[in-house]
Amino acid sequence: RASSSRSACFSARARASVVAADRSLVILGGTGDVAVSTDNWRFDPRAGRWAPLGPAGLAPDARYLATVWMPDAREVFLWRTLERQGVRVTLDGVARPLPTQGAPQTFVQRAVWVAGHVFVGGSTAEGDHDEFALYDPRADRWETVLAPREQTSRGSYAMVANEREVVVWGGSDATTGTGTPRADGWRFDVPTRRWSSVSQVGAPAARWGHGGWWVDDAVLVWGGTDGSRVVRAGGLYRATPDAWRPTTSLGAPGPSESTGSFEHPAVWTGGDLYAWTLTPSGEASAGRYDPRVDRWFPADPPPRAAVRRESSSVWVDCALYVVGGRDVQRQHIIK
Repeated sequence: RASSSRSACFSARARASVVAADRSLVILGGTGDVAVSTDNWRFDPRAGRWAPLGPAGLAPDARYLATVWMPDAREVFLWRTLERQGVRVTLDGVARPLPTQGAPQTFVQRAVWVAGHVFVGGSTAEGDHDEFALYDPRADRWETVLAPREQTSRGSYAMVANEREVVVWGGSDATTGTGTPRADGWRFDVPTRRWSSVSQVGAPAARWGHGGWWVDDAVLVWGGTDGSRVVRAGGLYRATPDAWRPTTSLGAPGPSESTGSFEHPAVWTGGDLYAWTLTPSGEASAGRYDPRVDRWFPADPPPRAAVRRESSSVWVDCALYVVGGRDVQRQHIIK
């Protein structure tokens, strides 16, 4: 989306946390040219208006934020992984701290909204169990979610949720995302508090750093890397009947063969998956994937996509917003 209406006070940043919140865009944190960004903003696309949210309880060195919109509470959940503490923030910028009793103690990687709760997933040392927890905004209370003994620790996994269930799939054996890629996963039913395994029959190739989206009655997995090459393929998983369907790579963005690494951001638009790739040689390509017909369609990449790295993206009110990033040609942070 064109940024001509952006507030002049908005500081340039990379790796910002962006949240789609009640048809508005909330931008939290990020890394600037010389320091961590502590100015936080809300953008209303309908009014074309920017509003500062204040520090929202962010420490000067706060990074690696796990965020999600809590529609029932009409607040943004924000967990500061490095500090092991968090806040809940209204769209007017009023923040109050999250309780620490029962809160996750490990590195939190993901946060999703499911069945009136925030479900967070963390990582521990290789071989140990990942730490999962539920936060109830109505009771303002944490609940530990015990993982099955067979569910060993993983990092850089995809975690998606629908109205009642969370699916965790893929990732790396090492929490840093550099270990052996995985092609297994688990499901967690929130109302019953029960785990079940995800079928590995017909599952996509092992990977980490991939994306995952809940699409109607299925989980769409796409992208990522197997540690040596970029993966331009994915799969659709349905809990009933616990089965996978491969997705086509024909027409997917990016070179057909690549042994290097490059970014491949993607967002679910509500009707299809819009993805684009940024190669080390400065090439950019994009496409839209329709799972109903298992087909990729050509699309234009976002502005400055060929030089923009470490940006954040979100789909809000029928439009794609790409926030910040690092200009690899001029070597500076951009808005």
